[in-house]
Amino acid sequence: MVRAEARAESARKVLSPNGKDYYYAQHIIKTMQVFINPEVAMLPRHSGLMAEDGCYGGKKEGGGVEHVKCGGVKKNGQMDEQNTPMDPNYHVLEITPEMDKSWEQNVLASLKKE
Repeated sequence: MVRAEARAESARKVLSPNGKDYYYAQHIIKTMQVFINPEVAMLPRHSGLMAEDGCYGGKKEGGGVEHVKCGGVKKNGQMDEQNTPMDPNYHVLEITPEMDKSWEQNVLASLKKE
């Protein structure tokens, strides 16, 4: 999903906040690499930054590992009582186009005019 959005922004020739360049998130489009500053990531307010459902759900067909919600119902219908569900405060934030536009406007407002 993130990779597809990065490609779409590039194809739409979306201008970056400086008004001169276009977005091209090469590190996401090509290798899906996102660089995170560990000093920032370890701050308590960012404690949910890396959260995702992380309980082992078995191997996927065709290879890879499936991650499932912890503390829910397993594929075989049994309850997973061994693993604690993730705190809802750490669930992935659903980003809307309006939120993305608002963020972009905030970035643009913070840039110094050249």
